Amino acid sequence: KGLVLWVSEGSVLRPSVAHGYSDRVLQRMGTLPIDGDNVTSLAFRSLQPQVVRGSFDGHGALAVPLITSGGCVGVLAAEVQGAKPGDTRFAVARMIAAQLSTIVGPGSSAANQATGH
Repeated sequence: KGLVLWVSEGSVLRPSVAHGYSDRVLQRMGTLPIDGDNVTSLAFRSLQPQVVRGSFDGHGALAVPLITSGGCVGVLAAEVQGAKPGDTRFAVARMIAAQLSTIVGPGSSAANQATGH
């Protein structure tokens, strides 16, 4: 259904980029505390992928940390149909998260990269 790239900013995760959600929904998401009780924050803290089980016909979620040599810089979260532990979609999410971790990092932003700063 949708993807959200959460980026670390101090003690919170901020939604940075999304697909499948309107701008209005993205704005309503707000920030998540890194020490929060949710799978996105847990993925960030634990450095391990997390899942919210979905029912057979309902949506669940996958949350995969973006890990660099300096630590975790964010989380890729995806709302997917029928998510469950061991889901093969974790492999795809991990590959995407690994690619994103190369461009999302401490002190890096699209603006910094575009201006060469």
